[in-house]
Amino acid sequence: MPTSTKFNRALLHTITLPLDGVLGYAAVACAVGSVAVLRQMAGFELLPYLFFIPVILISSVFIGSAAGVFATFLATVLAGFSISEVGNPFMLRGQQWTTQFLFVAVNLGIVAFGANLRRSVLQLDALSEARRDALERLAAQTAERDRLATIVEQSKDFIGYADLDGRIQYVNEAGRQLIGLADDPRQTEIAHHLVADDRSRLHSEVLPTVSKEGSWAGEMRFEHASGEEPIPVRYNLFMLFDTSGEPVGYGTVTTDLRKEKAAEAQREALTRELAHRMKNTLAMVQAIAAQTLRTSSDLPAARAAISSRLSALSRAQDILMETNWKHADIRGVIDAALAPHLNGEGRFTLTGPHLELDAPRALGLSLAVHELATNATKYGALSNETGRVLIEWSSKDRSFDFAWTERGGPVVGMPGSSGFGSKLLERIVAAYFEGATSIDFEPDGARFTIKGRLGKI
Repeated sequence: MPTSTKFNRALLHTITLPLDGVLGYAAVACAVGSVAVLRQMAGFELLPYLFFIPVILISSVFIGSAAGVFATFLATVLAGFSISEVGNPFMLRGQQWTTQFLFVAVNLGIVAFGANLRRSVLQLDALSEARRDALERLAAQTAERDRLATIVEQSKDFIGYADLDGRIQYVNEAGRQLIGLADDPRQTEIAHHLVADDRSRLHSEVLPTVSKEGSWAGEMRFEHASGEEPIPVRYNLFMLFDTSGEPVGYGTVTTDLRKEKAAEAQREALTRELAHRMKNTLAMVQAIAAQTLRTSSDLPAARAAISSRLSALSRAQDILMETNWKHADIRGVIDAALAPHLNGEGRFTLTGPHLELDAPRALGLSLAVHELATNATKYGALSNETGRVLIEWSSKDRSFDFAWTERGGPVVGMPGSSGFGSKLLERIVAAYFEGATSIDFEPDGARFTIKGRLGKI
């Protein structure tokens, strides 16, 4: 800090000290008395008055006019002592009295000058302080506006405002990108960026509501400058007012609803798909229960058959759940269906490429493999210790071939009657694969085949 600035601050600090009370007058008295003593010691007999003038001026400037008058009175009395022939300031000759009155008059002028100077300095300090406060407030307001401008520009919402005639005055970057606005937004109006239906709605409903209630919020659709699909938005329009409360325009904070609409459509599609699948599953459960009961010899057997078949259906659905019911790996479907029949002896051989089955085919194949494995355990290759099962599948150009071949079991023959299991293998599974199935009871073991097509995934 420069020396002059330090001096000015020290001087201003001294002037503003609270010395207008007893302490101030005591300081004035000491200063005037000290000057009188120094003058007497220095022996300046011819200059009794001049040494008091600086003290009077300083008292007026640093303490005030009352202190300056007090200093003038003390200096006059002490000067009277020095010029009086008898040492009495009130026993003077005529010319001495004239000199005293002149001294008082001059010093009262100095007091007035000093007091005015003090008042001017204090006023300048007050103005300077007010200027500093105003600059600080301006800096704070500017910083606040900059922060708000940053928030507006970096917001992902469409933020803008228009005048009372609907002419757009400002749109932030996110808003310009949302509607594909490359030119100056002030060349357009609010209605220009809405689809035709919402454009008429703006004038008939939105603007009147904003004028009456101050704001309006609802769904509308923007038009993109490139002619793309209309953009669904949550449109929030509100009135802008000046400091006197008069309306000056319209403001908007509008949110793009495309992602929300897409998620809503996906939820609706999933709900419909879930309802459809539940209906299909319930229909399949109903068919399994009805057909099993119709072909079973007694209730315990029916209960066991229904339970095992529903378990196979449940395992297949567990696999489909992992892919949101879209598809399932054929190897996983077969392994899940065979799980209750595995004993760690390696009696199943599976051969075939990686294939993805859609939900209906996965459920159908799961039920077929479960039925085949159940029959093999009761009557076929898995009913003894040496039997084996070979499971093969292949596909070319979306065609599908599947074969279940049993070997090493007891000699089998054509069953005397067909139950639900046979109907499942011969009719239901064939319908799932849009093809045909066959089951042959050869002396070496049963053989089941599917010739059909794979669905689209």
